Parts: sequence; C-alpha cells; structure tokens
Amino acid sequence: MFETFKLFWKVISKPNETFQHIRERKPLYATVTYLFIFGAVSYFSFYASLEYLLSSKAAENSAIIMEFQKEFSSIFSNYVFSPLVAVLLIISPFIFTFLTVGIFSLVGEFITKRSDGIALFISFTFASVPSLISKLINTFMMNFLGFGMSYLFTVLFLIWGIMLYILAIEKVFEVNRRVALGIFFIPIIIIVPIVLLYSSYLLGIISPLL
Repeated sequence: MFETFKLFWKVISKPNETFQHIRERKPLYATVTYLFIFGAVSYFSFYASLEYLLSSKAAENSAIIMEFQKEFSSIFSNYVFSPLVAVLLIISPFIFTFLTVGIFSLVGEFITKRSDGIALFISFTFASVPSLISKLINTFMMNFLGFGMSYLFTVLFLIWGIMLYILAIEKVFEVNRRVALGIFFIPIIIIVPIVLLYSSYLLGIISPLL
C-alpha cells in the first residue's frame, strides 16, 4: 500500500523519474492495489453523479434533467443500482487499462520494434492519476456542495492525463517526444472516426424504435 501511494505522489511531483523507475522495477503489486482503489473511486463517483442527476436540486437547474428524471428514474432504480453494475464499475479500470495497453503496445511495437507490455500496463495505470484526482474532487463536490466540477477544470485534468500517457510511452519505448506523440495519436485518429460512424449507424437503427 505504501508503494502505491509513493508512486501516486511521485507521478505528480516527478513523472519522468517515476516512469523510468516503473520501466526498470515493474511494481505489479502496487499497480493492482492502485487499480482497486481507482475502481472503488469510480464506483462512488458514478453513483454520486447519478444521485445528483436524480435529485430535485439538479432538476431545478435544468428542464432537460427534469425530463430525464421522469423517463429514466425507474430504469436506474431497477438496473443501474444493482450489485452487477457495482462489480463492473470496480473492475472497469482493469478492463480499460488492459484494452488500452493492448492497442498502444501493438502500435508501439510496429513503430519501435520493441515491446514491454508489463511496463506499459503499469505506466498507463499510474498515468491515470489525474483522472483519479478529478473523480475524487467531483465526488466530493457532488456530495457536499451540490454541484460538479466545471468543464474548464475537467479539460485541464484531461490535458494533464494526456501528457502523462505520452510521457509513459516515451519512457517505456525509450523514444523521443515526437515518436511518443505518434504512438499516442495514431490509434486515436484511427479508432475515434470508426466509433463515431458505428454510433451513428446504431442511432439510425434505434431512432425509429423510440
């Protein structure tokens, strides 16, 4: 546990040194511990957001949310607030990290002819520190202040996270910043349009049924 919090803090204060340490030492136990913590935070953050959306205070601020409450409150009660969804939320960081690392590891190996999946998995895990911090702040604000974090702060945390992912790629594959940027953005440039097209296709099928 101590190693987990140590790496958490060092990613914030000394990211270059930390990702270098991860590539050399590969602290798996600390990584698994961190992912469980992230899963627990995701669980509480998700339900805090839902409870806010279903609250009267949220409805007062938006007619759209009021309509949303009328249409979907029963669905949330029956399905979303279930043990299965809770388990999926807790293990979601493991699944997301495995899938993400698989994609970026493949692209990185094609470009650099080198591969270190374990180091990349651990590095990407701790590169999500900005996301974890933003979830913690947002959950606190939802529960105690009655409103969420502003879009500006969300974007700032997103940019910080992207910078850490690129730095992680740079250290794991031992490449310069330009190559690391290529490894990071190539999958995004390919995958995002495919997802958008597929989503549009599904929406076209589902819309007549609604």
